[in-house]
Amino acid sequence: MKHFTFDHHWDAIKARLKQRYAQLTDDDLAFAEGKGEELFASIRQKVGASVEDLRALLGELHDEAAEKWRHVKTKAGEFADEAGAQTAAACDQAQESFCTMWESGEDFVRQHPRKSLVGALCVGLVAGLLLRR
Repeated sequence: MKHFTFDHHWDAIKARLKQRYAQLTDDDLAFAEGKGEELFASIRQKVGASVEDLRALLGELHDEAAEKWRHVKTKAGEFADEAGAQTAAACDQAQESFCTMWESGEDFVRQHPRKSLVGALCVGLVAGLLLRR
């Protein structure tokens, strides 16, 4: 690795560096835009590593963080797919239940037209009285 780039994996790399080197603090690992070389030199001095060794370590930690990120994205995608499938199944089941209830209601009205008419009139009367208030 010729040059280390501080990117969106820096927080994960920082955590691993702090685990490996207890003498490093958050202040030691704070990245400021345009100050990457200074941060690299500061870390190298604190841990007592050569330029090549530190670049190799940072590259390894970067690859590890990138792999974990890919794994998280894959798992999130799988979770989203599963949630989508479960939602679709629940929607289909709800639609089927609604259709069954609708058909049962139609059958009841066909078999008991007088009861249905009286029931509808009563519901209308009660709704009218409630709306009047």
